[in-house]
Amino acid sequence: MMNRLYKFLCICGMMLTATVSHAATTADEGRIFLQHQGVIARSFAPGEMAKAIEQAAEGDTLLLANGNYASKFTISKSISIIGADASYINCQNSSDCIEIKSPGKDSLKVNLENLNATSSNGLRIEFYNEMEDGTYYTLAHPVKLTLQKSRILEFRTSRADIAAVDIECRRCLVSYMTSLRTPAKASFYNSELINLGDCDNIRANHCYIKNLSGADNSLITNSIIGSISNTDFNGNPGNGTSVVTNSLYNATDQVYALQDCILIKESLLGTTIPFTCKFTREQLAASSYLGTDGTVVGIFGGSIPSNISDAATLLAPTNRPQITNASVNWDDTKTKVKVNAKVTAK
Repeated sequence: MMNRLYKFLCICGMMLTATVSHAATTADEGRIFLQHQGVIARSFAPGEMAKAIEQAAEGDTLLLANGNYASKFTISKSISIIGADASYINCQNSSDCIEIKSPGKDSLKVNLENLNATSSNGLRIEFYNEMEDGTYYTLAHPVKLTLQKSRILEFRTSRADIAAVDIECRRCLVSYMTSLRTPAKASFYNSELINLGDCDNIRANHCYIKNLSGADNSLITNSIIGSISNTDFNGNPGNGTSVVTNSLYNATDQVYALQDCILIKESLLGTTIPFTCKFTREQLAASSYLGTDGTVVGIFGGSIPSNISDAATLLAPTNRPQITNASVNWDDTKTKVKVNAKVTAK
């Protein structure tokens, strides 16, 4: 009997995981589900994000149903937080942020996916390298932060010169990427940025960048850039200088030694993210504005291209079937489990 009950609970957990990951039901609105070793262990109210993180073990995942969630919480362990199609973190004030704090000098791996903010500007993510006694230290290993399909206002650090963080953004909207210095580094793929500057060790591939200025030891490639200002982009990455290669740009200031780039004497990008671009995917292809990988420059090319024709829906979920209704019934007399699921194409 215990074995049958265990199987029943496992099936319930798998059904719940699929439902939360793809399309949360109305009853789950605003719930946080703690997934441990592939099974839903428990759930929390939307205001209990800190409690959910405290209960999570290293490597666990928090699945957020559609709804609004309390902000200003701290992540100090290697976990993932994955939102649904409309998961919003309350970020109305400048003090509201997601704080990532590495205890001691151990490495930390954090994955955030499909998160938005109640503020149209996006999430604030702040890195803290502070011991309990208030002293600061240089991290022995970088904090690895991976973001996917999320909207970010800015990244902040407690001490810019010691924030050894490694940021990777895929299909994200980022307002400000500034003041990130060595040993920190950041990579952007198929993402949109308003301001990218005053940073070290930046890699951007197949991106939209509205304003590009003042980066050191950086490489921007296969992208569409609104304006470039600052003479830092005049050499080869790896020797303290930076390069922009194989990109379209509309420069408003003096530009040095761009490699295989094309100047477009018209506005390329709109004023706010998600950007509207002068060229559609089809127009880019027709004009042979192609990247080094043979795909179109900008967010519609590369290995993880946007699957839509409108940049305004960059964060839209990828096409996939969704479980819209599910039920699991246990028949003790026949020792059978009956599973009903309704799957809708999207």
